[in-house]
Amino acid sequence: MKRLNDMRHMKLNIVEVNNNSLENTFIDFQWKIYQNDPLWVPPLKLSVKDMLSKKHPFYKTAKIKMWLAYNSNSDDNSVVGRIAAITNQSYNSFQNEQAGFVGFFESIDNVDVALELFGVAENYLKLNGAKIIRGPMNPSTNYECGILVEGENDPPQLMMTYNPPYYKKLFESVGYSKAMDLYAYKLPTDVIFSQRLERIVARATKSDQIRCRNLSKKDWHNEITKILDIYNKSWEKNWGFVPYSEEEFRYIAKSLKSICREDLTFMVEVNGDPAGVLVALPDFNQVFKSVKNGKLFPFGLFKILLNEKNINRVRVPIMGVKSEYRKLGLAPMMYLELYRSFQRLGGKYKEVEMSWILETNKDMNKAIHIMGAPTPYKTYRIYQKSLDQTNLGQQNLQ
Repeated sequence: MKRLNDMRHMKLNIVEVNNNSLENTFIDFQWKIYQNDPLWVPPLKLSVKDMLSKKHPFYKTAKIKMWLAYNSNSDDNSVVGRIAAITNQSYNSFQNEQAGFVGFFESIDNVDVALELFGVAENYLKLNGAKIIRGPMNPSTNYECGILVEGENDPPQLMMTYNPPYYKKLFESVGYSKAMDLYAYKLPTDVIFSQRLERIVARATKSDQIRCRNLSKKDWHNEITKILDIYNKSWEKNWGFVPYSEEEFRYIAKSLKSICREDLTFMVEVNGDPAGVLVALPDFNQVFKSVKNGKLFPFGLFKILLNEKNINRVRVPIMGVKSEYRKLGLAPMMYLELYRSFQRLGGKYKEVEMSWILETNKDMNKAIHIMGAPTPYKTYRIYQKSLDQTNLGQQNLQ
């Protein structure tokens, strides 16, 4: 890491975020980076604050430290960057690794700023036993992750990341290389299913052992139990996966219940066993974009309610089938039911995003290709960097 007094362009002061005032500054910094970007969707500040709070169930088995970079040479000692370091015990235990994570990264287009921010985060993670660092994770693969490296000409959909194109350069300039790409596909909602897919679904629907139904909000508690079981079992062999605890999953499900539509969610049961699930969510980012200051009060909530009728995109963040049922055609069955719902809704939704999908998930990528999306329209990248455990530096960052 460069010494601060060797900086040619600016003198930096790295400050740990350890009080509410600094946390608010950490959150507000995004508005500086994206103030002139017409595609950026401002996050709801209460949601970001909740995600960073030690009270969030994620931090029952994880820790987060955050830092801000200040330009000491500027007249107003302005903030020029931010970063978080995350240790995730659940991930390391499940994947049998010694990994640390960086996330919530934002910076001006300056490599020196990136060097200092990544340097302090890496030192902290080294001292906590990390041998490899991956990111960005905000704060894990179960939430927002990766940086957008292709497809910057379209606003981000719900719970997907967005960033300036130069972030790729900053990550690579400080020694990070590609770990995994995540794909997003876009399909029109009036797509015609191929005869091959129709035959697969027809075979599945003939079985009286297979039942496909909508999720029920009236039975939300039990539905979430079943979804969690499917989720953790469907993704357990995926790269980067970390299982949800029941408390964490219910916490997230509670926040999503209000925007979830029963007619866009499906569960398949085989002999009564929850076997697969598909959850499609209206792209509320189209509404959040109108809440430019990220605050629900006094007028933000009114804008959300007023503009909800204008949502015309849908994102599928969850689609999984337990491994023992994957040859039964359950995924195409749920996709077909989703498209039938689009038709019943009379063209309200014009397009659907399938995201994200690991580049190594050949079965899922192939299935979407068959449905009519030959190539991803967006690519997100997770980076990694190996650490030298013998040179930890002099700072005590524990």
